[in-house]
Amino acid sequence: MIKDIAYRSLPNQSNLYLKYLERDPDALRFFQNAPDFKSLCSGPRERIIRCEFPRSKIVSILQRQNRGYGCTSRTLDRINELESPDCVAIVTGQQVGLFTGPLYTIYKALTAIHLSDALRDVGIRAVPVFWMETEDHDLQEATRQTVLAPDNSVQVMDYRNILFKDASLPDRPVGSIPFPDSILTVTHDYARNLPGSDWKPGTESLLASTYRPGSTFAQSFARLLTNILQDSGLILFDPGDPETKPLISHMFRWALEQSDAIYAALVARNRELEEAGFHSQVHISEKSTVLFHVENDERQAIERRPPGFALKNTDRILSLQKLQDRLAESPETFSPNVLLRPLIQDTLFPTLAYVGGPSELAYFAQVEALYNLREKPMPVIWPRESFTLIEAPVRDSMLRLGIEIQDCFEGLQYLKEKALHNTGPGRADSRLQALVRKLETTFTEIRQDVENLDPSLPRALDTARSKILHNLRRLKSRVVDIEGGTDSSVLNAAGLLLNHCLPNRNLQERELSILYFLSLRGPAVLDSIRAGIQTSGFFHHVLQLE
Repeated sequence: MIKDIAYRSLPNQSNLYLKYLERDPDALRFFQNAPDFKSLCSGPRERIIRCEFPRSKIVSILQRQNRGYGCTSRTLDRINELESPDCVAIVTGQQVGLFTGPLYTIYKALTAIHLSDALRDVGIRAVPVFWMETEDHDLQEATRQTVLAPDNSVQVMDYRNILFKDASLPDRPVGSIPFPDSILTVTHDYARNLPGSDWKPGTESLLASTYRPGSTFAQSFARLLTNILQDSGLILFDPGDPETKPLISHMFRWALEQSDAIYAALVARNRELEEAGFHSQVHISEKSTVLFHVENDERQAIERRPPGFALKNTDRILSLQKLQDRLAESPETFSPNVLLRPLIQDTLFPTLAYVGGPSELAYFAQVEALYNLREKPMPVIWPRESFTLIEAPVRDSMLRLGIEIQDCFEGLQYLKEKALHNTGPGRADSRLQALVRKLETTFTEIRQDVENLDPSLPRALDTARSKILHNLRRLKSRVVDIEGGTDSSVLNAAGLLLNHCLPNRNLQERELSILYFLSLRGPAVLDSIRAGIQTSGFFHHVLQLE
């Protein structure tokens, strides 16, 4: 069973994302296309397939990479289709975090698969591509895991110290970092917190077979994702592959030669976004470019610094000619930042749509200025699917306590009060709540009378109202805690619901891993998620797992 929730009812959603989902012209003007399936099948596709792509070379790289990840013949068939001049790609991506990272990684992949399949159903040759962001260097994010412990408490595990406490790692791309022997300790500790069921041994075995000493973050991520989504046709791509860099070196050259124009375009776009009431996801500093340089395994941003360029936090001044020579000799020593990456993707792949979340959509609102500068068609930015997965015991508790998922957004104290109110009519907290409502009504009713007596009195009335209601709410919280002591099962259930639906006060999809649900329910959970994916309308789905 699925219940759809409007994004406006979710916490911490940006104004830009909300207006884009609602197809508001104020937001759409920062994109070349609206997220509409019918238009996806027509205009953008014709413009994209007319462009030139290194199809044969990228197919060769993809075949080699995906065979190494253990893909099935269906994926190889999809890769081969990219050679056809009418084939388009539905691209998505994510940093290669431990154990596939948060749930939204899987939601991105499944959305891309579903969208490409829907296009194929109407006669458009499309393949799903997962761009593994192996060149990112946020090791802390890549090694962080949130788990629901066996006692249903939320625990945040930072495995970086266990993995690399004795190593001095440069600021290098995470994807290329090999795991030491301590990865065995990490997988054992993580598996210990997975829920017990008949599916747990298989999940533990899957982890043990994909995360081994000597394997890199990229290799382990790819092998695990391939196993989880086996036979789906998903194509994985590692852009850090040395054979890829010569195919995009001309884009790096363009970024160097046009660095001033790129800076001006991005600064102007940020100003336009802010004037429209939106935020800029990436700050553009006065010296910034959209390139990194990798030397001795360390990735450093390239800055504009007269009379040429420099590596950030160094005194090394590099001329344009020197960087161009370096690019010609060793293109693998360059990599794009988050604002150039989309254009790099669309240089390698005929990208009809990019599947992303709120942050990525905000990047693209900035990057559209570079598509214009490059005179390049921009793909449709397709919002990824979004779910909260509700297990049967959690659903039963929600029904018993009269709580819905939106209540979780109000916090634990609100949940406690509502749960106690719904399970124990006539309690003291209910009467206090009635008193609060009555006082609020009375204050509203007498405001005009007070103002008629003296125009300065309403301010004093508002102050008195604020103090009285504040103290009553404090008293109400104490009453709830005391009454809850006599009905701890209700309060424990409220805490359990919050931990499952909003762990760490974040949406479930941003904290928990798909491995939690695979250990609990097996591959059937993926079928349930697939069944909830849509190509019309964008909502957050509350999916009750049967």
